Amino acid sequence: SPEPVSFYDKSIEEYAKVEPKHMYLEYALHYGKDVTPDKLVASAEFVRRELPVRLARSIRSFQNLPYIVCINPHVQSVCTKFCNAFQVMTS
Repeated sequence: SPEPVSFYDKSIEEYAKVEPKHMYLEYALHYGKDVTPDKLVASAEFVRRELPVRLARSIRSFQNLPYIVCINPHVQSVCTKFCNAFQVMTS
């Protein structure tokens, strides 16, 4: 089992620097019509590239919260889940 990702892992910062691609609802609705295997692969590839970036940016937002907010167990739980998802997506 891989070692858990640290809240301050350097790779999180690297991914967080990447600007996420914009996703427009109109494009998603059009793209979802007449689904083909190629469209499914392209969609999965988009998610594989974008999800780590978006998770890293969310984790960075958690890192910038005041300490009093970060020690809240519910906030810690959500951040831990984001870190774990980031690790799975980038390993």
